[in-house]
Amino acid sequence: MTQIIEKIYIGGSESLNIKFLKENGITHILNCAEEIDVIKEIEQDFTYQKIPILHKIFPRGYHSFESHLEFITQAIGSEESKNKILVNCANGQSRSVGVVVAYFIKNRCIEMDGAVKEIAAKRFVMLGMDVKIQLQNYAASQSVKNI
Repeated sequence: MTQIIEKIYIGGSESLNIKFLKENGITHILNCAEEIDVIKEIEQDFTYQKIPILHKIFPRGYHSFESHLEFITQAIGSEESKNKILVNCANGQSRSVGVVVAYFIKNRCIEMDGAVKEIAAKRFVMLGMDVKIQLQNYAASQSVKNI
């Protein structure tokens, strides 16, 4: 599990250890992996949401992720909030990274390449071409909304 910015972490399935999560102050989990089912204790002890994304089959259109991006926004709350969110997938390299990049594009007004570089400076990133195209399309749609 890697802290990307204050309150936002990315990790793989190895991060889903209750003791480890609690020791690191994680309060929310956004699971981006179809194949990862969590134990009931995680759903009970943390505010939890799942985006069932299949490995190497990234959904078309990030617009369907708006509620999940809002989940991240609500999770981290105000500057005074002590909440922290883990965005995870199997390896923490593609699906979870893609969702955090989309969050950066929308909420931090960062271009896709800049968002990817910021994450890659802290954690290994392996975005496939399909994911990159979806993120570019999402970034273009956001810039149109901001005009």
